[in-house]
Amino acid sequence: MYDLIIIGGGVAGISSGIYAGRKKLKTLLIYKKLGGQSASTSEIQNWPGIKSILGLDFSQNLYEHLNQYDVELKENDEVSEIEKKETFFIVKTTSEESLECKTIIIAAGKTPRKLKVQNSDKFEGKGIAYCSICDAPLYTGKEVAVVGGGNSGLEAVLDLQKYATKVHLLESTGKLNGDSVLIDKIKNYTKVEFHLNTEIIKLDGTNWLENLTYAEKSNGKIENTINVQGIFVEIGYEPATDFVKKLVKLNQRNEITVNAMTGATSEDGIFAAGDITDNLYKQIVIAAGEGAKAALSAEKYINHN
Repeated sequence: MYDLIIIGGGVAGISSGIYAGRKKLKTLLIYKKLGGQSASTSEIQNWPGIKSILGLDFSQNLYEHLNQYDVELKENDEVSEIEKKETFFIVKTTSEESLECKTIIIAAGKTPRKLKVQNSDKFEGKGIAYCSICDAPLYTGKEVAVVGGGNSGLEAVLDLQKYATKVHLLESTGKLNGDSVLIDKIKNYTKVEFHLNTEIIKLDGTNWLENLTYAEKSNGKIENTINVQGIFVEIGYEPATDFVKKLVKLNQRNEITVNAMTGATSEDGIFAAGDITDNLYKQIVIAAGEGAKAALSAEKYINHN
């Protein structure tokens, strides 16, 4: 039986693992993708002590730090269910394993919100993408679109403009909503075309995405079609809480409600950290702190039960 099972391999989960390892807890970290959202970020500029670092390099640094401790890793797997017993938990995975533990830290983060328009289901994996840093090179010499004018969308544009012949940025509001430094960068690229105050109506193509149709909200909803071979969706994230929604308390946004002092959830022995929680600010430095706090709280719980 494990002292602690950590669910999620992002900043919060890895931070929990480091602190659990330092406390000599018998720990298992289950994750599908190491590094979480940070691994899909082009450049990180808000980690204290490091002015700028590539997301993949940052994730590798986290992994190497974690490996200094005796923490068991289970990669390419996800948790499908948690079963509460009288004095312990059973964690069931999609690989059909059942694992016993005394405490749990849920740090599964969030998953990209899907684009829901006509024909969108048809082009999942056939032109619709969610990770520009992963897939941008696949669109070399092609015309692409980015949906979403927040920081994630702007970063996707920066990634894609290195490879694509043209990048269309579509935003549903009348202005870009990201950081001014990113907006200023993007406005200097001639291959980027802005489509503000727009609504995507449908996607079309035969075996692969070939074009999208959008409506101009401020112009009588006149419809326009642009030829694109890829569309990168950056319209936010949803908490990955489906597997625990019957076990712990969630808020209206499906985030796990936690005690701000300890990271404890409504279920004794289960803690949560990072973007999956109801904590207000979703930042990597905060996720790291929350991960550490949850691990320390888990150790204290074990020592008193």
